[in-house]
Amino acid sequence: MPDTPRRSRIWFRRTATMIGALAAVALLAGCTGDEEAAPHDEGAGEDEPLVMLRTATCECCGAHGEHLEAAGHEVRERIVDDPNLEAGVPNGLGSCHVTLAGDHAVVGHIPAEVFAELAEEDPAVDGIALPGMPAGSPGMPGTQEEPWEFRAFSDGRPGEVFAVG
Repeated sequence: MPDTPRRSRIWFRRTATMIGALAAVALLAGCTGDEEAAPHDEGAGEDEPLVMLRTATCECCGAHGEHLEAAGHEVRERIVDDPNLEAGVPNGLGSCHVTLAGDHAVVGHIPAEVFAELAEEDPAVDGIALPGMPAGSPGMPGTQEEPWEFRAFSDGRPGEVFAVG
């Protein structure tokens, strides 16, 4: 079998060539990938749809969603049993719905301007909350009687005041 070493060399060259070609194709595919699909931090959440977690029985959540849509946001609803539990909202900061905006949970009837402030500042918090359902807040009847405190929270614990409005 004098051809065995020669056949081995040919097999080795062909295999090495194929592996090299496959590696080159893989590298080129990575370089020419869709840049739009790549994740980025710049303005996170600004162009993404907002996802409103709400219960099936809540009626005021739709009005708050309309407020956000009027401000230019796309809002998608997701019916859940407990929006606050699902979003990790600390006790005492809950409301009837939680809106997911990028990496943040936005709890309650928070004005669109505060959503914009949150997106611009992008603080290192899990979310912000306007606890309860204050009169005069977007989606709620009545008139605002006192300034609202929008509280930050992280790791299931209330934090500092994010904004007052």
